Amino acid sequence: MAKHSSLQIDEFLQQAEQRLLCQPLQHPSSDSAQAYQPQVKGKIDFTAGVPHTLRAPLAKARGTDNTKETTGPDWFHLPRSDLTSDFKRDWQLLSMRGLLDPKHQKKTLRSKPPLYYEQDFGQIDTKYSKIQRRKSSGKRKLSGG
Repeated sequence: MAKHSSLQIDEFLQQAEQRLLCQPLQHPSSDSAQAYQPQVKGKIDFTAGVPHTLRAPLAKARGTDNTKETTGPDWFHLPRSDLTSDFKRDWQLLSMRGLLDPKHQKKTLRSKPPLYYEQDFGQIDTKYSKIQRRKSSGKRKLSGG
């Protein structure tokens, strides 16, 4: 591409301007506009061969929980639990356990408590407690009590 000086560019622009001024403006006539309109002979049936099906619009429930009532068969149908005040307090204590005992680092918990949980309030049996129960029950039986 050849480099043009600013004088040559000005000349080109003036020549183009003169050409535009010399030629009269051509407006499309109404006859030429009609020539571009499509010619349709008869009616076109766009639905031919396409089966019509009506479907009811799905009502979107706003503000409802989409969670299931149970966890399903893989988790033994664990029911969805209601958050009690005791559980909320326990969850707060568990989440703050790093502050309560800074010497022991624990993994951080989720910010929200789980939806499905089972809380057991019974005594936790250990191996030692089972042995003690057997010994005490055996003594009662031997003593006739």
